[in-house]
Parts: sequence; C-alpha cells; structure tokens
Amino acid sequence: MNLENGLAPRLRIETAAMTATLPGSTPGVSILAVMNVLMRRRRFLLGSIAVGGILGLLLAFARPVQFTASAAFMPQASSGGLSGGVSGIAAQLGVAIPLGEPNESPAFYAILLTSHQLLTEIAREEFPFPPGHEGELGTLGNYWDLSGRTEVERTETAVHRLRDHMRVVVDRRAGIVTAQVTDRSSMISALIVDRLLEGVNRFNLERRQTHARAEREFLAVRRDTSLAELQEAEDSLEQFLTRNRDFRSSPTLQFQHDRLSRTVTMRQTLYTSLVQAFEQARIEEVRNTPVITVIEEAEPPVKPDSRRVVAFLVLGGFLGTLFGLGSVGISEWVAHARENEGETFKELLGYWGQVKLRSRWIARRAGKPRG
Repeated sequence: MNLENGLAPRLRIETAAMTATLPGSTPGVSILAVMNVLMRRRRFLLGSIAVGGILGLLLAFARPVQFTASAAFMPQASSGGLSGGVSGIAAQLGVAIPLGEPNESPAFYAILLTSHQLLTEIAREEFPFPPGHEGELGTLGNYWDLSGRTEVERTETAVHRLRDHMRVVVDRRAGIVTAQVTDRSSMISALIVDRLLEGVNRFNLERRQTHARAEREFLAVRRDTSLAELQEAEDSLEQFLTRNRDFRSSPTLQFQHDRLSRTVTMRQTLYTSLVQAFEQARIEEVRNTPVITVIEEAEPPVKPDSRRVVAFLVLGGFLGTLFGLGSVGISEWVAHARENEGETFKELLGYWGQVKLRSRWIARRAGKPRG
C-alpha cells in the first residue's frame, strides 16, 4: 500500500512531462503525439523523400549536355602619351586638363561585354554550324531555331538568349575580366567567346581612333595658330634688331630685346610641342594594335559541364520531405476534424461539393458550342 502511494506521484509527474506541449503550439498537441504520428506514417514520409530524390535525379539527367567556354583578358593601361602631351600644352596655356581614362577599368569591360550593341552585332554575324546540324553557316537565330515574324525580332530574341547563356566575372584586385558562354555545342560556345573579345577590341580601337582624330583636328588648328604667332614674334624681334643694332648700350633697349626674345622662345617651344602632339595624334589615329591583353584564349571544352546530380538529389529529397510532412499534417487535421467536429466537417464537405458541381457546370457551358 505504501509502495503504491509512493509510485503514484512519480507516475503523475512522468505523465505530465510526456504530455507537455511544444512552445507556441496549440494546446493538446504534444511532442509525443507528433512523434507518434511521424512514426505511424513513416513509410509514407520515407516514400515521399525517395520519390523526391528520384525526381531530382531524373531532372538532373534530363538536362541537355552543356559546354562552357571561357576566356580571360586584362585591359592595357593607357600610356597617356597623347593625352599627356595635350595636357602639357594646355598647362602651358594656363588650362588644366585631367589625365587618365576611367572608362578602361575592368568594370567598364564587364558592362561592355553584356551591352545590347555588342550582343546585337554578334547575333547578326554568321557562325559555322557544328557537324550534324542542318546547314553549314548561319546566325545564332538560325542555329538556335528561334521564332520571329521579322529578322529584327529573331535578332532581339537571340540577344536575350545570348545574355542568359553568358557570364562575366571581374577580378578587381588583379584587374582581370573573364567571359564565359554556355551552349550545347562546345565549338559554338568557344566561337561566341572569341567574337565577344573581338567586339571588345574593335570597340576600343574605334573609340581610341575617334578620340585621336578629334585631337588631331584640334591640334591642327592650334598648330597653325601657334605658327602664325611664332612668325609674328620673330618678325617683331627682327624689326627691333634692324632698328637697334647697338641695343646693349641702353638698358631700356636691352630690356625690350630680352622681352621679345622670351616671347619668341616661349612660342617656339609651344609650336614644337604642338607639332609633336599632332604627329602623335596622326599615329594614334591609324594604330590598330590590340588594347586588351588576352591571358586565356577560348578553346572548345572537352568535357561537358557537371549535371549537379548531388544538388538535384538533395533538393528533390528536401521537397519530398516538405510534401510528406504537409500531406501528413493535412490528413491528421482532416481526421481530427471529422472525429471531433463532425457536423462542422460535414457542412464544409457540403460546401466543397457545391463548389465542384458549380465548376463542372461552368466548364460544360464553356465547352458547349454555340448555335
């Protein structure tokens, strides 16, 4: 009798601990009850996880084989020879011109590689098709068999698809830009990367030559003006020497001579600098040397990209777990509602039946041909 009296409080404490509710959960739903439901439906849960994993594997292996080609380049630092010469001349004239070309940063090239203008030029170019493809030469729109009412629409669609299939990585510390293109053909992906680098180099050459042409035209005007000013200063000095052969005996004449000589020297130095800068601008205008240093050329990849089987397997298993837990939770809620709230549950089923009947009636009316 005493033993029973001693065990009773302990049993009550253990029972209370087993029926403790989760923090923030609905009263009456205990940890033990949740674990009991999960163990009772363990086969369904494990099946959901397995089915999700299998679907993830099927999705991974159903993806088409892709090849990624890449190329890395480094923008060449501007020598500053032409701009520096013009800035030096401007400084002699009392005008300050900032040096440097901030547009030559790696971030600028990253934006240029994905610009609409450059991608449109590539989309309009013709590529040799890989073996086994219908035809031998055509645009990317023909290769990808893109639809469009006009050639402009096909080109625009090709630009969007090309932008989706490419990736640009910028290493700001090293100043290196890497362009990557993914396609089902290793040859096409490498060719597109090559065309991207050619387009970047062509854009830079045209920009540099345009800049040099504008500077040459400016320097040509300044050179002619400086030559006229130099000749005027030399004529003034010549006339002074003709009128004053013995100017060294007079301090005033000596001062005038020194001033005229300084003017001639200054204008001669300015004219010489302008002539040098003009010739440098002419050279820059016709220079066609590359302005980027290719570190890694694009080569057709030998191995295809990874199918990411493990990632799809984990993702499928995770989604299968969520589906299993959700299904178990809904089924348990329905069973609990049917058992404890029978009338309310029957009323809910009645409303649901009316909704289904109404939906079927609307579907039949929508599909019925009109007379």
